[in-house]
Amino acid sequence: MDFKAFPSNTTSPALDAFAITPSATALDRVPRALIFGGAGTVTVTTYKGTSITITVSAGTILPLAVTHVTAATATGIVGLV
Repeated sequence: MDFKAFPSNTTSPALDAFAITPSATALDRVPRALIFGGAGTVTVTTYKGTSITITVSAGTILPLAVTHVTAATATGIVGLV
């Protein structure tokens, strides 16, 4: 199947992924979701500018667009774009 024929929108699957290391610096790309390899907490800034700390389990997919991942005890954070 060739995904080039499908539009990239909020209901389509992610077409790429990138590793995220928590930092005060803004992410280069705004992911449509985050996935976590290991359980813990993650502090993010949402696309709308809200800072929030969320507890996640290993394997959690968090469908939230974020501009920053500032702190985490969760591990293996991957952004889906």
